[in-house]
Amino acid sequence: MRANFWIKTWDQGNIGFHRSDIHPALERYWPVEKPGTTVLVPLCGKSQDLLWLEERGLNVIGIEFVESAVIAFFSENKLTWQESIEYGHRCYRANERNICIFVTDFIQWADDYNGLPITALYDRAALVALPKEMRTAYVAACRKTLSLSPRGLLVTLEYESSAMEGPPFSVATEEVEHLWQSQLSLVEQVDMLAEMPRAVAAGVPRLDEYFWVFS
Repeated sequence: MRANFWIKTWDQGNIGFHRSDIHPALERYWPVEKPGTTVLVPLCGKSQDLLWLEERGLNVIGIEFVESAVIAFFSENKLTWQESIEYGHRCYRANERNICIFVTDFIQWADDYNGLPITALYDRAALVALPKEMRTAYVAACRKTLSLSPRGLLVTLEYESSAMEGPPFSVATEEVEHLWQSQLSLVEQVDMLAEMPRAVAAGVPRLDEYFWVFS
């Protein structure tokens, strides 16, 4: 998953994709889940969304191959952790919260995962972080770990890709529907151009964020 690129990005602090607050789509569209439900968050970085999900009584499994991002999440949120090996991959498990983050490549982790099917998925910055040639493998990896009828939320971006190089990459609505075989329903489209200075500087004429829920 272009590991060297992302490690360099985090090391240099070029993390404009990171939100310091909770994504507003969670408040509007996250499904009500029973306490104890497990939610998978691929390419989670140090997202505050992990805390929001856990505060709703969910068991949170994050996957992130940049170790410095994982350590930053725990340190910035004043959490302690235990390190272990689970499913053959390094796992940082919080002592104070029901949050664990695997430091590894997501597709490799999905190949090795042999736990119970995971019933929920939250993807704000995973699919859009991947170039087109990697997205089919990513969704296939998600399917390996999820239940047949998962619940959750997907956030994508769509813009004129000839005007700006990703990541985050533009992912067309048609591609999302094809990748997820119509399991997702589009619930909102939001103009986000003004909130992405890099896109404005590049002359991108339109940049929209799309919120999808499993149907």
